Amino acid sequence: MGWKSDPAAPGDVKDRTKLLWFGIVGLCGAMLLALWLSTGEDTTRTRARVKHILIRFTPGDAADRARAFAQISDIKQWLNDGQSFESIAKDYSNDPKSSSRGGDLGWVEPEELTGPVDQFVWSGEENQVSGIITTQFGYHLVWVTSRSISDTMKYERDLKEDVLGGEDDDTGNEAP
Repeated sequence: MGWKSDPAAPGDVKDRTKLLWFGIVGLCGAMLLALWLSTGEDTTRTRARVKHILIRFTPGDAADRARAFAQISDIKQWLNDGQSFESIAKDYSNDPKSSSRGGDLGWVEPEELTGPVDQFVWSGEENQVSGIITTQFGYHLVWVTSRSISDTMKYERDLKEDVLGGEDDDTGNEAP
């Protein structure tokens, strides 16, 4: 007969493999969390978070175009005075899809937006509201809240700048 402290006694054998598996799963989870937290900016994808305010006008109607330009000019001044972009977009923007979201267009990729707006998104200042941009849809004020440019696009821009000698891009800003 064995002693109770004898490790070979049948009643004293403990299965510790469950604890080992919990430890392995916990370690893997901690490693995945650390990897996720340590990853920086995604340098393989070019995208920008964009908000805008649109004031439409009838292209052939000079009076309507002047009205729309006066309204977008007032809005630009309100923004310069510190009013909220989101609340102005909700109250005044003529874009039915984004106005209810405070002008938020979400994440966009290059050439996803109309010409002059797209040019500002990729060449304008981040976290600053654009000047008045004219498109076939009307007058826009655009705000790029965040931008991530891929390494490939950075290389292409640098190459283009070297070839062209640093010429400025036209952002499409104009008066009526």
